[in-house]
Amino acid sequence: MKTMRGWLRCMLAAALAVAVAGGAATAADTDTDSLTISITPSVDLGVDLDTTSAKMTGSATNDLNLANVLLGSTVYMDIPAMMTIKGNFNRQEVRVSAAGLDTWQVDEDETIEADKVQVYALFTLGLPNANSPAEADFGSDGARHLVHAVGTSHVAGEDLGFEANLRTNNYYEIANGGITGGVEMDDLMVNTQRQLWLRVDTPADSSVDETQAQRIQVTVTALNGRTL
Repeated sequence: MKTMRGWLRCMLAAALAVAVAGGAATAADTDTDSLTISITPSVDLGVDLDTTSAKMTGSATNDLNLANVLLGSTVYMDIPAMMTIKGNFNRQEVRVSAAGLDTWQVDEDETIEADKVQVYALFTLGLPNANSPAEADFGSDGARHLVHAVGTSHVAGEDLGFEANLRTNNYYEIANGGITGGVEMDDLMVNTQRQLWLRVDTPADSSVDETQAQRIQVTVTALNGRTL
């Protein structure tokens, strides 16, 4: 009998312990719980330059090829290239740079030099524009419309702190909307279109044979506007 009573006492103690443990678990239970999903999006920046109809003044056809250009002269686009923002990110900006692919190189200080080309750029609305930028438009804002080589190139738009669509102290915008279509270049949305106009000033002197073509490449690169 003692053995039976001892066994019963052990069973009762075990059952009590289970009941106490179960009560503790129930007391810690809540009505809601949650989990967190972390999503890192694949952000795609992009820009497209359509030069199908682009034309330099004096070019015989709708292209960017010029023949018999005098040294020390200025040549403008009379039909611009069309830039379109691509990708899936709605706050893009663009960097503009230039490079000489042959003997002539890019002049970055507006002081005319041998074998150096001055390239100027301006953006306007992405619509047919009856007015082409004039020399005063390209030359305004203290050489901020002069395109540099990639190492010292500039982002189009206004400096940090001037993002108020004032078009002053800017790079590659028409100062104060000097022609119809002067436009904001900061925080561009996908599918935004802009016209890109160029002005080229050839060097006064050249060490290159006059029959040798000199190619100048202008590059527009899409950037994340949130980082600028």
